Amino acid sequence: MDTYAKMQSFSTEWTFVAKFKYDLPVERRVTLTYQKPNRYRVVLTTGKGTAKVGETMSIWSDGTSETEYYTWVNWGTSLPSPDSISHSESNCMLNGTLCASPLYQFFNGADNIDGLVDSDKQPITLGHRERMPNGEQALRVNFYCQKTFGHTQVLIGEQSGLVYRILYDLDPIVQVEKKEDPLEDRKRYESLAAHATDPKEKRQLQLLLAHFDDPDRLRGSWEQYFKNSTTSPNISRMDFKPNLPVGVKVHDGFGLGNGRTTQLEVEMVFACLMALFFGVFLFIGVFLFIYRLRNKNT
Repeated sequence: MDTYAKMQSFSTEWTFVAKFKYDLPVERRVTLTYQKPNRYRVVLTTGKGTAKVGETMSIWSDGTSETEYYTWVNWGTSLPSPDSISHSESNCMLNGTLCASPLYQFFNGADNIDGLVDSDKQPITLGHRERMPNGEQALRVNFYCQKTFGHTQVLIGEQSGLVYRILYDLDPIVQVEKKEDPLEDRKRYESLAAHATDPKEKRQLQLLLAHFDDPDRLRGSWEQYFKNSTTSPNISRMDFKPNLPVGVKVHDGFGLGNGRTTQLEVEMVFACLMALFFGVFLFIGVFLFIYRLRNKNT
């Protein structure tokens, strides 16, 4: 971890593959550009297995504010930059199925071991060695990761200290999903299978339904394969300035789903209240019209 803590700047990219027992794998590509301590740019691009290939999710932190932008909904949110990349509270940077990675905790060094490892759930153990394509020997390190990553294995170069691969299973999320109503869950998948137009997708959904009672059906393997990891002394501060399409409105506040109210959520609630308000008046108006019409006829 201290290898990353000593870096003044760094860039890398990883292929992100999610594999499931009865479902199609999902692929994404993520790039990271980092400058110590709290400037970074993270870009996720959707790949195979996603509803739409080529969509992007971007996060910029310029040391003052952190901005998220999603191309598929064409809106953004902004919040104050954290003091470190490992302390980001944005929706994307906390989500283990999106831009989140245990790698971010490495930038705070060995003193941040408790930010990476939940030793109450599982002690750190060392596994087998693997030889990397560049010839370096790398060691597997196994532990239970903090946040939502769950059981995790990190492959670390013995000479360079660089991370080559991270595997995790999102165990906390799986445990929550197991507590959900299985009947409602089955109905949802039955509906998806009934309305699926892609033959391959339909077969996969039918396969999942056929093994719905398998307790391991929810488990998956989330794999991050790192390459082109390098210190980048020529990084410009302009790399961390948000690059948003013209006309996109950025809403102040914390990302959706983090338990904090955003300006966007306020506007959505206001719109719903206004729709309800006018709906009630419309109902009253129709009721009075019918009432008067009946009285007139009698």
